[in-house]
Amino acid sequence: MADTLFKVLYSYGKRKPLNDNGDEEKRSLNRRVTIVWRLSGPPATGSALRDSLRDTAAVVGKTFVLRNVLFYRDMHYPLPVSFPTLKELLAIMKEHSGLRVEIQGHVCCMPENMDGHDIETKKDDLSVQRAKYVYAYLASRGIDTSRISYKGFGASRKIYPKETDQEQMLRNRRVEIRILGW
Repeated sequence: MADTLFKVLYSYGKRKPLNDNGDEEKRSLNRRVTIVWRLSGPPATGSALRDSLRDTAAVVGKTFVLRNVLFYRDMHYPLPVSFPTLKELLAIMKEHSGLRVEIQGHVCCMPENMDGHDIETKKDDLSVQRAKYVYAYLASRGIDTSRISYKGFGASRKIYPKETDQEQMLRNRRVEIRILGW
């Protein structure tokens, strides 16, 4: 999906009415478009990922959240703010030819034993698709696939087990990397 100013994130049709459709007035209220406008600030400065990986021996076996790799709801496409972090991960992988990682995808807003529904693939494997996106990003830019793998965990490893606001949901829709070897 190309980056554009506006994105169609999801549509519900009859699935999420505002009311019970009991009369014409109520039905007319259900025929609507809801636009959510979210401003995102500039990406964080500095290199938090690079700083985390400074002590190479100590990080093997550890998992790191790719903090600014965030996803559109119900999709495996990252928000535009994600690309500086993806580029940083790519640079680190290129600088350290022995670095091997497992890319781990996660979703929000679901019971622990479930995965999200990806509206693009029409399958209940959203966490897998998010991890696979990062895998494909790295592989298509020259990282040997023997150094990277991916796995989805659905909603089983939430940062915020009971999401109470949009920010917590956004943070649960994430990708992490687990360092397998250096």
